[in-house]
Amino acid sequence: MFSGSGSNLKMLDYTASGVPVLTTPFGNRGLEFPESAVWIAETEHFAKALQKLIASDDDARQAQVERARELTEKHFSWPQAVKRLAAELSS
Repeated sequence: MFSGSGSNLKMLDYTASGVPVLTTPFGNRGLEFPESAVWIAETEHFAKALQKLIASDDDARQAQVERARELTEKHFSWPQAVKRLAAELSS
């Protein structure tokens, strides 16, 4: 993701589905996944970052993918969104 506005909701589809996610800082805007959950690289370093992701240890890569999924469920799942909305509406 290199341009546009708002948050990049497709990132949540990817992190929830359990696939490795390589994104630009721009693609991560509004979500702020840490580098312990997704791979982040500036445009000019994207190819090298993809090579590094592909060459990474399977267990380490899977741990990072699972971290992304955990964060997605914790912060962006429907139950969490509704809970925050209900809190806002009741205050």
